Amino acid sequence: MQMVESRHLSRFNVFNVATQDWLTVKEIAELTLNALGAESAPRHYGTESRAWKGDSLVMRLDTGKLRAIGWNNSLTSREVIGKNIADIAAHVDAVRYKAR
Repeated sequence: MQMVESRHLSRFNVFNVATQDWLTVKEIAELTLNALGAESAPRHYGTESRAWKGDSLVMRLDTGKLRAIGWNNSLTSREVIGKNIADIAAHVDAVRYKAR
């Protein structure tokens, strides 16, 4: 936001903030199971080519407007999701420890 403000852009503007890569649901599930130490947990996948009618297989946002003023993501989708999963796993572990 500071970069946007420093460029003296109009008071109201809309920007898509996103990485230029993506992860599949399967990849996110694998990252989650690995972080929780549950690599051997069973996986159940549907038989359809997509999850439900209207589901987006890939979400891609045009970040050109924001990148044009110098913004660039510092982490990939995999890094962000990995960090979030690790944070949640640490919180779950802390709650389990307190419950003992």
